[in-house]
Amino acid sequence: MRKTIITSIILILLLTLILGVVTILFYQRSSPVSLTDKISDFFPLPANILPNNSPSPTSSTTPNQKSVLINGKEYNIPADPRLQVVTSAPAIALGSSFQSEQTSLYYLEKSSGNFIKYNPVSKQSSLLSTLESPTTEGIIFSTLDNMVYIFNITKTGDGRLNLDVLSFYLNTSTETNKKGQKILRVSENLIDLAISPDQSQFFILEKQQDGGVMGTIRSVKNPELILNTPYKSSQNNQFKVFWPISNNIYIQTNKSLLSSGDLYIININTATSSLFLQNIGNSPISFSPEGDNIIFNQILVNKLILKSKNLLTGEISTIPFSTFPNKCVWQENLKVIVCGVPKQPLTNIEYEDWSVKKMNTLDDIWEFSLNTKEHYRLLEPKSSLDVSSPILDQKTLVLYFINRISGNLESLDLNTARY
Repeated sequence: MRKTIITSIILILLLTLILGVVTILFYQRSSPVSLTDKISDFFPLPANILPNNSPSPTSSTTPNQKSVLINGKEYNIPADPRLQVVTSAPAIALGSSFQSEQTSLYYLEKSSGNFIKYNPVSKQSSLLSTLESPTTEGIIFSTLDNMVYIFNITKTGDGRLNLDVLSFYLNTSTETNKKGQKILRVSENLIDLAISPDQSQFFILEKQQDGGVMGTIRSVKNPELILNTPYKSSQNNQFKVFWPISNNIYIQTNKSLLSSGDLYIININTATSSLFLQNIGNSPISFSPEGDNIIFNQILVNKLILKSKNLLTGEISTIPFSTFPNKCVWQENLKVIVCGVPKQPLTNIEYEDWSVKKMNTLDDIWEFSLNTKEHYRLLEPKSSLDVSSPILDQKTLVLYFINRISGNLESLDLNTARY
């Protein structure tokens, strides 16, 4: 009997002690934590096991990530679960192609010069080739007949822009691509260039020795071959070129970086140009995929406002965002744009600083319908975001972009962001 009482007392004391320890641990963990945090506190995960959708181990965090320690190793995880980091290696260019009902992304890593193909479905990346000297001024990709063409823009010591065209096969080994990579110098006085809608031709605008400019159309497969010379001008302005539909090229001109400019349309077949739109800001315009709508900036009391124009009806509408058109991307057929929109209104002098990376914007992501005029904020990120080079996978409705603050290639699923 006495042993039974002693045993009962010992069991009661042990239960009381265990209850006290559990209570203390519970109240010490007063802030919300993730399931991974709870598990790793008591049962550390092996070093090769990561939470679902986590990026690879890395040694430093970026503004859009939180740091999580698992078994003594540091992992970076997006602060907003809807905002996914595709690659944490800083990227400086982003392009896409749509073949066999699937979108493929292509991007260039800043430090390594690695040119990488990313499959959004399998979320797998493959190294295609390596550029010996990664560009600092700009790059455009074209995929044509199982070949990749890279239009690489570099700046010389005296401020001129060189254009080199690199080409290699799409589905061969990285080593074969590096050995077989062809490089052709196309221009040493480049102003701007644009690729045709079918990616078979490109238009370049170049400075001439007499101070004027000349535009030529060339073959992507044979860049030295000049197919047409549809544009010449004696003006020495700021120029940007666009090729949204097969027969028409558009040239945006500004007398200075701070002044309003004009948009001209060039008929390729007749080599004639005509004034199309006046008083537009110095940031590049953006065309809808169908080529029947554009968005552009105008200056109103030193502030940049965003407008749209229907090229079929001529109707001009104001969009309630202050952002650059090249921070926006179009959803096909629905006349919907998705934009990185700075939290503070932009002025007419800020595009040049932003374009040469002297400043960053702090963006939310908004959506606007040109048909209904309704607009919604899709994402108010918990930390710094500066949207550039946006691309929308038209099939899956996933937005991809380079965050210029972190350098990361990131994505946002619009299907979940809209609800």
